[in-house]
Amino acid sequence: MHTTHSRPSPLALALPLALFACNIPYADTGVESGVTDSGAGEDTDAGTTDADATTGGSAVSGTDGDGDSTTAGALPGGCDFEGAIQPIFTASCAFSGCHGGAGPQASMSLEAGSAYAALVGVASVQLDMQRVTPGELDASYLWEKLGPSPASGSSMPLGGQLQDGELALIEAWIVAGAPETEPFQDCEDAAAAEVEILGDDVSVLVGELVTLEAIATDGDGEPLDVPITWTSASGERLFIDRDGVGLGVSPGSVEVVASAGGVESAPLVVEVIDHDPPAEGFLGGALPVLQGSCALAGCHVDGVEPGDLRFDRDPDKLWEKLVGESAMQVPGMHRIAPGDPLGSYVLLKIVQATPAVGGQMPLGGGPLDADKAQVILRWILDGAPYN
Repeated sequence: MHTTHSRPSPLALALPLALFACNIPYADTGVESGVTDSGAGEDTDAGTTDADATTGGSAVSGTDGDGDSTTAGALPGGCDFEGAIQPIFTASCAFSGCHGGAGPQASMSLEAGSAYAALVGVASVQLDMQRVTPGELDASYLWEKLGPSPASGSSMPLGGQLQDGELALIEAWIVAGAPETEPFQDCEDAAAAEVEILGDDVSVLVGELVTLEAIATDGDGEPLDVPITWTSASGERLFIDRDGVGLGVSPGSVEVVASAGGVESAPLVVEVIDHDPPAEGFLGGALPVLQGSCALAGCHVDGVEPGDLRFDRDPDKLWEKLVGESAMQVPGMHRIAPGDPLGSYVLLKIVQATPAVGGQMPLGGGPLDADKAQVILRWILDGAPYN
């Protein structure tokens, strides 16, 4: 039997890709990655009202009948621009208020069918270089913005970082001349024939973590070093992050599927068992998690925060906004309902891939790490005290 863990561990033979979270904004003018403070969105409690927003690497996703699945990790469908690079932009950048919709930032649409023409050979509005210069990493503004210290503005994604696998894809594409239709690397040998979740009879207690592992193999049964996409049929029951770390949210059974390159594993049933977990406080627990994920320029700060929900306000004032007020988008639901995780709108925005309104939070940055979501869940289960 798989046992619960208090901290996540790395997955064997799987390196999930982080997402290019360009819709997490920074406060430059005329930005080409990120939004200005006009792009905070209209979801008045968290996220945006873009119901098509796909986050957390959920280029591959699944839902149960209630549409509340949670998916993490992503694998490009092919080693050309459309299959490997475009899904990164589609999943994290091509939103209304960012680089999608009728008025994309800097007139740079990263939607499918538009992104290539908006990037390759097009002059940057901030630096004297092209957004993408074929064959030249150092002359490509996109690559500059992914570095730790760009010459203009902030490093992207703000508040996070790309994992090695995704940086390698973007680097390989640019170095190969940024082709539009031709493959930029050979993927033939990396095609998964089978994906298997390791182990069975898996259970986890409410408020605890379980680390799942999966392996992708080729037609000869040899293991492949490819990203794994994780999908939980119900984020309200079992939240799963991009590393395959699951958090028990509420009691019951839930199916989990792992996939790579469109090949899915057989579903694994995970049993979430009722449990009274250790308590977490607000000041030293939930507050740092919320502020670290939400108190970003153009999001829930700077006077343009949705629903007057500023996460950079004094701790006591933020606690009152969270615990003392109802969610503006879902009548009758509290932002935080003490002792009731499934009645807490903020938590549902974190654990559900398709919340009732808007997109999963943090928007565009991929699912919150399961150990961070655990802190918020435990604080709510303890009654959401101010301590």
